[in-house]
Amino acid sequence: MPLFTAEQAMHLKHQKIGFTINAEAKTYIFLHFINPICIKLNGEEIDTSSNACIIFTPGSKLNYTAKKIRMMHNFLHFNITNENIFEELHIPLNRIFYTNLQNEITDAIELVETHTVKKFNNYIEGIDSIIFEMFTMISKEQRRRITFDGFSTQTRFDNLRTLIYQNPGSWSVATMAEYVNLSRSRFSTKYHSLFGISPNKDLADAAMLYANKMLSTTDICIADLAYECGFTSPDYFIRLYKKYYNITPGAYRKKLRALSENNTADK
Repeated sequence: MPLFTAEQAMHLKHQKIGFTINAEAKTYIFLHFINPICIKLNGEEIDTSSNACIIFTPGSKLNYTAKKIRMMHNFLHFNITNENIFEELHIPLNRIFYTNLQNEITDAIELVETHTVKKFNNYIEGIDSIIFEMFTMISKEQRRRITFDGFSTQTRFDNLRTLIYQNPGSWSVATMAEYVNLSRSRFSTKYHSLFGISPNKDLADAAMLYANKMLSTTDICIADLAYECGFTSPDYFIRLYKKYYNITPGAYRKKLRALSENNTADK
């Protein structure tokens, strides 16, 4: 008998600003919020940082909102046959925890989604194995993390910088400082001493790299891309992009498409 069975799974699901869920969990639900969201737990509203996770148990109240930016998340509705499994894995239930395993979780949820839809041979066993491996991976990470107090300063800042480059649109200097529990001025000084660059400049560099990735791999419109990268003004995003690369994002996308068409024609 499988330990885990999936009811529904979806990876990189997008929802607009203001999207809200207010419901009761019918199954176990694993949520991985890639962008910051506002979640209400035990009557308290919590504004999360990027890569917040929570596992709701059946009967729990779900109440969360994409308050500041569009929501991007992975989710899994599932059942278990061993009610002690999360205690054994040391993964909390009905409580927020954070992860640096954004890509690994996304890949696992995508695999579960594919197996659920296409129903390959032995797909039930395949889903069980994928979910177990994902939660085992999370368990190992949580055992290492425990609390930030156990991290060296360098490790805490390295983790933060990794998250910024994965998803720059979710961050500001204020939320970066909050993530490592420092005042903004002290944080900025420490960040520059560790990386040789100001947090503002590094955040802009990360946003430009992310923009290039999105321009080359998606059809997202320029205005939506600006918001995805953390800018409140598409015009400012376009000006900054041109300052970095001497070309507008729209012209860069056209150039990429022309090169792709030429390469295809040459074959």
